[in-house]
Amino acid sequence: MTEGPKGTGERRRPAKKSDLGVRFASGTVYFVLTVGLILAGTVTTLVYFCVVAGLVSYEFFGLLRHDAKRPNDLLGIVAAVLYPPVMWLYGFVGVGVLSTSLILALLIWYVFYSRSRVVDVGASIFVALYAGFLPCGFLLVREAVPGFWGGILVLGIMCGVWLNDVFAYLIGRRFGKHKLAPRVSPKKTWEGFIAGMVASVGVWCAIALIPPVDMGFVEASAFGVLCGLAGILGDLAESRFKRNSGVKDSGTIMPGHGGMMDRVDSMIAVSFVSAFLLFGGGASPMSCKKRIAILGSTGSIGTQTADIVRRHPDKLEIVALAANRSADAVAAQAAEFGVRRIAFGDEALAGSPVLEAPA
Repeated sequence: MTEGPKGTGERRRPAKKSDLGVRFASGTVYFVLTVGLILAGTVTTLVYFCVVAGLVSYEFFGLLRHDAKRPNDLLGIVAAVLYPPVMWLYGFVGVGVLSTSLILALLIWYVFYSRSRVVDVGASIFVALYAGFLPCGFLLVREAVPGFWGGILVLGIMCGVWLNDVFAYLIGRRFGKHKLAPRVSPKKTWEGFIAGMVASVGVWCAIALIPPVDMGFVEASAFGVLCGLAGILGDLAESRFKRNSGVKDSGTIMPGHGGMMDRVDSMIAVSFVSAFLLFGGGASPMSCKKRIAILGSTGSIGTQTADIVRRHPDKLEIVALAANRSADAVAAQAAEFGVRRIAFGDEALAGSPVLEAPA
Protein backbone atom coordinates (compact mmCIF):
# COMPACT_ATOMS: atom_id res chain seq x y z
CA MET A 1 0.00 0.00 0.00
CA THR A 2 1.25 3.42 -0.78
CA GLU A 3 0.09 6.69 0.59
CA GLY A 4 3.03 8.50 -0.87
CA PRO A 5 6.61 7.69 -1.78
CA LYS A 6 7.91 4.65 0.02
CA GLY A 7 11.47 4.32 1.22
CA THR A 8 13.24 7.43 2.37
CA GLY A 9 10.13 9.54 2.87
CA GLU A 10 11.66 12.48 1.01
CA ARG A 11 9.47 14.89 -0.96
CA ARG A 12 9.07 14.52 -4.68
CA ARG A 13 8.60 17.30 -7.14
CA PRO A 14 5.02 17.68 -8.47
CA ALA A 15 4.35 15.21 -11.25
CA LYS A 16 4.32 16.64 -14.77
CA LYS A 17 1.75 15.55 -17.33
CA SER A 18 4.45 13.57 -19.15
CA ASP A 19 5.31 11.76 -15.91
CA LEU A 20 1.67 10.87 -15.33
CA GLY A 21 1.39 9.61 -18.91
CA VAL A 22 4.40 7.33 -18.48
CA ARG A 23 3.08 6.10 -15.14
CA PHE A 24 -0.33 5.35 -16.66
CA ALA A 25 1.17 3.56 -19.67
CA SER A 26 3.49 1.33 -17.67
CA GLY A 27 0.75 0.59 -15.15
CA THR A 28 -1.64 -0.36 -17.94
CA VAL A 29 0.89 -2.74 -19.50
CA TYR A 30 1.48 -4.39 -16.12
CA PHE A 31 -2.25 -4.72 -15.46
CA VAL A 32 -3.10 -6.14 -18.89
CA LEU A 33 -0.25 -8.68 -18.75
CA THR A 34 -1.21 -9.75 -15.23
CA VAL A 35 -4.89 -10.21 -16.02
CA GLY A 36 -4.25 -11.86 -19.38
CA LEU A 37 -1.68 -14.38 -18.17
CA ILE A 38 -3.65 -15.39 -15.07
CA LEU A 39 -6.93 -15.81 -16.94
CA ALA A 40 -5.28 -17.72 -19.80
CA GLY A 41 -4.55 -20.79 -17.68
CA THR A 42 -2.45 -22.46 -15.02
CA VAL A 43 0.68 -22.68 -17.18
CA THR A 44 0.63 -18.99 -18.08
CA THR A 45 0.02 -18.17 -14.42
CA LEU A 46 3.11 -20.24 -13.62
CA VAL A 47 5.14 -18.31 -16.21
CA TYR A 48 3.91 -15.02 -14.74
CA PHE A 49 5.06 -15.87 -11.22
CA CYS A 50 8.41 -17.21 -12.47
CA VAL A 51 9.05 -13.84 -14.11
CA VAL A 52 7.91 -11.99 -10.97
CA ALA A 53 10.20 -14.16 -8.84
CA GLY A 54 13.19 -13.45 -11.05
CA LEU A 55 12.62 -9.69 -11.13
CA VAL A 56 11.86 -9.33 -7.43
CA SER A 57 14.88 -11.40 -6.37
CA TYR A 58 17.15 -9.40 -8.71
CA GLU A 59 15.89 -6.10 -7.27
CA PHE A 60 16.07 -7.36 -3.68
CA PHE A 61 19.70 -8.41 -4.10
CA GLY A 62 20.41 -4.92 -5.41
CA LEU A 63 18.92 -3.45 -2.23
CA LEU A 64 21.06 -5.73 -0.09
CA ARG A 65 24.24 -4.66 -1.85
CA HIS A 66 23.34 -1.04 -1.06
CA ASP A 67 23.12 -2.21 2.56
CA ALA A 68 26.69 -3.57 2.51
CA LYS A 69 25.62 -7.20 2.07
CA ARG A 70 27.32 -9.61 -0.35
CA PRO A 71 24.73 -12.32 -1.09
CA ASN A 72 25.05 -14.98 -3.77
CA ASP A 73 22.82 -13.43 -6.44
CA LEU A 74 23.11 -16.32 -8.90
CA LEU A 75 22.03 -19.11 -6.54
CA GLY A 76 19.31 -16.95 -4.99
CA ILE A 77 17.76 -15.87 -8.30
CA VAL A 78 17.89 -19.38 -9.78
CA ALA A 79 16.22 -20.84 -6.68
CA ALA A 80 13.57 -18.09 -6.66
CA VAL A 81 12.66 -18.75 -10.29
CA LEU A 82 12.54 -22.52 -9.66
CA TYR A 83 10.19 -22.36 -6.66
CA PRO A 84 6.95 -21.83 -8.67
CA PRO A 85 7.46 -24.72 -11.15
CA VAL A 86 8.72 -27.03 -8.39
CA MET A 87 5.66 -26.23 -6.27
CA TRP A 88 3.40 -26.77 -9.28
CA LEU A 89 4.97 -30.11 -10.27
CA TYR A 90 6.02 -31.66 -6.96
CA GLY A 91 4.23 -29.76 -4.18
CA PHE A 92 5.74 -29.09 -0.78
CA VAL A 93 7.98 -32.15 -1.00
CA GLY A 94 9.65 -30.65 -4.04
CA VAL A 95 9.92 -27.29 -2.29
CA GLY A 96 11.69 -29.01 0.61
CA VAL A 97 14.16 -30.67 -1.75
CA LEU A 98 14.83 -27.38 -3.54
CA SER A 99 15.30 -25.51 -0.24
CA THR A 100 17.69 -28.16 1.03
CA SER A 101 19.67 -28.03 -2.22
CA LEU A 102 19.88 -24.24 -1.97
CA ILE A 103 21.18 -24.40 1.60
CA LEU A 104 23.80 -27.01 0.71
CA ALA A 105 24.94 -25.03 -2.33
CA LEU A 106 25.25 -21.88 -0.22
CA LEU A 107 27.23 -23.78 2.42
CA ILE A 108 29.70 -24.88 -0.26
CA TRP A 109 29.94 -21.27 -1.44
CA TYR A 110 30.45 -20.08 2.14
CA VAL A 111 33.25 -22.59 2.78
CA PHE A 112 35.21 -21.89 -0.40
CA TYR A 113 34.57 -18.15 -0.84
CA SER A 114 36.48 -16.44 1.94
CA ARG A 115 34.73 -13.07 1.62
CA SER A 116 31.29 -14.53 2.28
CA ARG A 117 29.71 -14.17 5.70
CA VAL A 118 26.94 -16.00 7.52
CA VAL A 119 24.70 -12.97 7.06
CA ASP A 120 25.23 -13.24 3.28
CA VAL A 121 24.16 -16.89 3.32
CA GLY A 122 21.05 -16.00 5.34
CA ALA A 123 20.23 -13.09 3.04
CA SER A 124 20.50 -15.32 -0.05
CA ILE A 125 18.08 -17.87 1.44
CA PHE A 126 15.66 -15.20 2.61
CA VAL A 127 15.45 -13.51 -0.79
CA ALA A 128 14.85 -16.81 -2.60
CA LEU A 129 12.03 -17.71 -0.20
CA TYR A 130 10.56 -14.20 -0.24
CA ALA A 131 10.58 -13.73 -4.01
CA GLY A 132 10.04 -17.32 -5.16
CA PHE A 133 8.27 -19.36 -2.50
CA LEU A 134 5.82 -16.91 -0.92
CA PRO A 135 4.00 -16.03 -4.19
CA CYS A 136 3.33 -19.76 -4.74
CA GLY A 137 0.17 -19.45 -2.66
CA PHE A 138 -1.50 -17.90 -5.72
CA LEU A 139 -0.43 -20.94 -7.79
CA LEU A 140 -2.09 -23.27 -5.30
CA VAL A 141 -5.33 -21.29 -5.51
CA ARG A 142 -5.16 -21.14 -9.32
CA GLU A 143 -4.67 -24.90 -9.63
CA ALA A 144 -7.25 -25.79 -6.99
CA VAL A 145 -10.01 -24.11 -9.00
CA PRO A 146 -9.23 -24.92 -12.65
CA GLY A 147 -10.56 -23.00 -15.60
CA PHE A 148 -11.89 -19.47 -15.88
CA TRP A 149 -13.13 -19.17 -12.30
CA GLY A 150 -9.73 -20.09 -10.89
CA GLY A 151 -8.26 -17.10 -12.70
CA ILE A 152 -11.07 -14.88 -11.46
CA LEU A 153 -10.45 -16.04 -7.89
CA VAL A 154 -6.73 -15.21 -8.04
CA LEU A 155 -7.43 -11.84 -9.65
CA GLY A 156 -10.07 -11.17 -7.02
CA ILE A 157 -7.50 -11.66 -4.26
CA MET A 158 -5.09 -9.38 -6.13
CA CYS A 159 -7.86 -6.83 -6.61
CA GLY A 160 -8.31 -6.77 -2.83
CA VAL A 161 -4.65 -5.81 -2.51
CA TRP A 162 -4.84 -3.19 -5.27
CA LEU A 163 -7.96 -1.48 -3.91
CA ASN A 164 -6.57 -1.62 -0.39
CA ASP A 165 -3.59 0.29 -1.76
CA VAL A 166 -5.67 2.82 -3.73
CA PHE A 167 -8.13 3.61 -0.94
CA ALA A 168 -5.35 3.91 1.63
CA TYR A 169 -3.56 6.39 -0.60
CA LEU A 170 -6.60 8.49 -1.52
CA ILE A 171 -8.15 8.69 1.95
CA GLY A 172 -4.80 9.02 3.68
CA ARG A 173 -3.76 11.84 1.40
CA ARG A 174 -7.04 13.72 1.85
CA PHE A 175 -7.90 13.05 5.50
CA GLY A 176 -4.83 11.44 7.05
CA LYS A 177 -3.56 13.07 10.25
CA HIS A 178 -2.39 10.24 12.49
CA LYS A 179 0.82 8.48 11.45
CA LEU A 180 0.70 4.69 11.22
CA ALA A 181 4.42 3.86 11.24
CA PRO A 182 6.37 7.15 11.07
CA ARG A 183 9.81 5.56 11.39
CA VAL A 184 9.23 3.04 8.62
CA SER A 185 6.88 4.83 6.19
CA PRO A 186 6.10 8.42 7.22
CA LYS A 187 3.34 8.93 4.65
CA LYS A 188 1.06 6.19 5.93
CA THR A 189 -1.77 7.12 8.27
CA TRP A 190 -4.35 5.33 10.38
CA GLU A 191 -7.12 6.97 8.35
CA GLY A 192 -5.70 5.44 5.18
CA PHE A 193 -5.24 2.12 6.95
CA ILE A 194 -8.93 1.99 7.91
CA ALA A 195 -10.03 2.94 4.39
CA GLY A 196 -7.82 0.23 2.92
CA MET A 197 -9.24 -2.38 5.29
CA VAL A 198 -12.80 -1.43 4.32
CA ALA A 199 -11.87 -1.84 0.65
CA SER A 200 -10.28 -5.23 1.33
CA VAL A 201 -13.39 -6.46 3.16
CA GLY A 202 -15.60 -5.25 0.31
CA VAL A 203 -13.58 -7.12 -2.30
CA TRP A 204 -13.60 -10.33 -0.26
CA CYS A 205 -17.37 -10.11 0.10
CA ALA A 206 -17.49 -9.95 -3.71
CA ILE A 207 -15.13 -12.97 -3.87
CA ALA A 208 -17.70 -14.90 -1.83
CA LEU A 209 -20.03 -14.65 -4.87
CA ILE A 210 -17.61 -16.47 -7.19
CA PRO A 211 -19.28 -19.85 -8.03
CA PRO A 212 -16.54 -22.26 -6.83
CA VAL A 213 -16.08 -20.38 -3.53
CA ASP A 214 -18.11 -21.54 -0.55
CA MET A 215 -18.14 -18.94 2.22
CA GLY A 216 -20.56 -16.50 3.79
CA PHE A 217 -20.18 -12.76 4.10
CA VAL A 218 -19.11 -12.94 7.75
CA GLU A 219 -16.31 -15.35 6.89
CA ALA A 220 -15.41 -13.26 3.83
CA SER A 221 -15.21 -10.13 5.97
CA ALA A 222 -12.83 -11.86 8.38
CA PHE A 223 -10.71 -13.03 5.45
CA GLY A 224 -10.68 -9.48 4.10
CA VAL A 225 -9.39 -8.11 7.39
CA LEU A 226 -6.66 -10.75 7.69
CA CYS A 227 -5.51 -10.30 4.08
CA GLY A 228 -5.63 -6.54 4.51
CA LEU A 229 -3.35 -6.83 7.54
CA ALA A 230 -1.01 -9.13 5.60
CA GLY A 231 -0.85 -6.63 2.76
CA ILE A 232 0.06 -3.81 5.12
CA LEU A 233 2.76 -5.99 6.68
CA GLY A 234 4.23 -6.73 3.25
CA ASP A 235 4.17 -3.07 2.31
CA LEU A 236 5.82 -1.90 5.54
CA ALA A 237 8.43 -4.66 5.28
CA GLU A 238 9.45 -3.48 1.82
CA SER A 239 9.56 0.11 3.03
CA ARG A 240 11.93 -1.02 5.78
CA PHE A 241 14.10 -2.91 3.25
CA LYS A 242 14.43 0.23 1.12
CA ARG A 243 14.97 2.54 4.07
CA ASN A 244 17.84 0.36 5.33
CA SER A 245 19.37 0.49 1.86
CA GLY A 246 18.85 4.24 1.47
CA VAL A 247 16.91 4.03 -1.81
CA LYS A 248 13.49 5.31 -2.87
CA ASP A 249 12.48 2.61 -5.37
CA SER A 250 13.47 -1.04 -5.64
CA GLY A 251 14.15 -0.73 -9.37
CA THR A 252 13.30 1.04 -12.62
CA ILE A 253 11.62 -1.65 -14.72
CA MET A 254 8.25 0.12 -14.46
CA PRO A 255 8.70 3.82 -15.35
CA GLY A 256 6.77 6.03 -12.98
CA HIS A 257 6.18 3.16 -10.54
CA GLY A 258 9.67 1.93 -9.64
CA GLY A 259 10.51 -1.74 -9.59
CA MET A 260 8.50 -4.95 -9.66
CA MET A 261 9.07 -5.34 -5.92
CA ASP A 262 7.35 -1.99 -5.36
CA ARG A 263 4.25 -3.33 -7.09
CA VAL A 264 3.98 -6.80 -5.56
CA ASP A 265 5.25 -6.27 -2.00
CA SER A 266 1.77 -6.52 -0.49
CA MET A 267 0.70 -9.39 -2.76
CA ILE A 268 3.72 -11.46 -1.74
CA ALA A 269 2.57 -11.32 1.88
CA VAL A 270 -1.09 -11.93 1.00
CA SER A 271 -0.39 -14.93 -1.25
CA PHE A 272 -0.09 -17.74 1.29
CA VAL A 273 -2.36 -16.04 3.83
CA SER A 274 -5.21 -16.11 1.30
CA ALA A 275 -4.41 -19.72 0.33
CA PHE A 276 -4.40 -20.87 3.96
CA LEU A 277 -7.69 -19.09 4.63
CA LEU A 278 -9.43 -20.50 1.55
CA PHE A 279 -8.18 -24.04 2.02
CA GLY A 280 -8.23 -24.16 5.81
CA GLY A 281 -11.67 -22.61 5.95
CA GLY A 282 -13.03 -25.01 3.33
CA ALA A 283 -13.96 -22.15 1.03
CA SER A 284 -12.15 -23.76 -1.92
CA PRO A 285 -13.96 -27.07 -2.58
CA MET A 286 -11.22 -28.58 -4.78
CA SER A 287 -8.28 -27.71 -2.58
CA CYS A 288 -7.60 -31.27 -1.35
CA LYS A 289 -7.95 -33.23 -4.60
CA LYS A 290 -5.16 -35.54 -5.71
CA ARG A 291 -4.78 -36.01 -9.46
CA ILE A 292 -4.09 -39.57 -10.61
CA ALA A 293 -3.58 -41.49 -13.87
CA ILE A 294 -4.81 -45.10 -14.13
CA LEU A 295 -2.74 -47.54 -16.16
CA GLY A 296 -4.75 -50.59 -17.24
CA SER A 297 -7.95 -48.81 -16.36
CA THR A 298 -10.22 -51.65 -17.58
CA GLY A 299 -8.36 -54.37 -15.65
CA SER A 300 -9.15 -55.50 -12.12
CA ILE A 301 -6.74 -53.08 -10.43
CA GLY A 302 -7.86 -50.23 -12.69
CA THR A 303 -11.56 -50.76 -12.00
CA GLN A 304 -10.90 -51.03 -8.25
CA THR A 305 -9.02 -47.72 -8.41
CA ALA A 306 -11.96 -46.16 -10.25
CA ASP A 307 -14.28 -47.39 -7.47
CA ILE A 308 -12.09 -45.67 -4.87
CA VAL A 309 -12.32 -42.43 -6.86
CA ARG A 310 -16.12 -42.79 -6.95
CA ARG A 311 -16.18 -43.08 -3.15
CA HIS A 312 -13.90 -40.06 -2.66
CA PRO A 313 -14.72 -37.54 -5.41
CA ASP A 314 -13.79 -34.69 -3.08
CA LYS A 315 -10.24 -36.01 -2.67
CA LEU A 316 -9.35 -37.77 -5.94
CA GLU A 317 -9.54 -36.82 -9.61
CA ILE A 318 -8.66 -39.00 -12.62
CA VAL A 319 -6.74 -37.01 -15.24
CA ALA A 320 -5.57 -39.82 -17.57
CA LEU A 321 -6.54 -43.36 -18.56
CA ALA A 322 -4.49 -46.03 -20.30
CA ALA A 323 -5.51 -49.49 -21.52
CA ASN A 324 -4.42 -52.05 -24.08
CA ARG A 325 -7.83 -52.58 -25.72
CA SER A 326 -11.47 -52.32 -24.51
CA ALA A 327 -12.19 -49.04 -26.28
CA ASP A 328 -15.86 -49.04 -25.25
CA ALA A 329 -15.05 -49.54 -21.55
CA VAL A 330 -12.44 -46.79 -21.65
CA ALA A 331 -14.91 -44.48 -23.40
CA ALA A 332 -17.42 -45.07 -20.60
CA GLN A 333 -14.81 -44.33 -17.94
CA ALA A 334 -13.68 -41.17 -19.76
CA ALA A 335 -17.26 -39.92 -20.02
CA GLU A 336 -17.98 -40.68 -16.35
CA PHE A 337 -14.90 -39.02 -14.91
CA GLY A 338 -14.44 -36.28 -17.53
CA VAL A 339 -10.99 -37.54 -18.56
CA ARG A 340 -9.36 -35.79 -21.51
CA ARG A 341 -6.12 -37.81 -21.76
CA ILE A 342 -6.44 -41.39 -23.04
CA ALA A 343 -3.81 -43.81 -24.36
CA PHE A 344 -4.03 -47.33 -25.89
CA GLY A 345 -1.31 -49.94 -26.12
CA ASP A 346 -2.89 -51.45 -29.25
CA GLU A 347 -1.72 -49.43 -32.27
CA ALA A 348 -4.90 -50.40 -34.12
CA LEU A 349 -6.85 -48.13 -31.74
CA ALA A 350 -4.56 -45.14 -32.25
CA GLY A 351 -7.15 -43.40 -34.42
CA SER A 352 -10.10 -44.35 -32.27
CA PRO A 353 -12.66 -41.58 -31.63
CA VAL A 354 -12.33 -42.49 -27.94
CA LEU A 355 -9.09 -40.49 -28.00
CA GLU A 356 -11.07 -37.32 -28.53
CA ALA A 357 -11.89 -35.34 -25.41
CA PRO A 358 -15.34 -36.21 -24.09
CA ALA A 359 -18.03 -33.56 -24.34
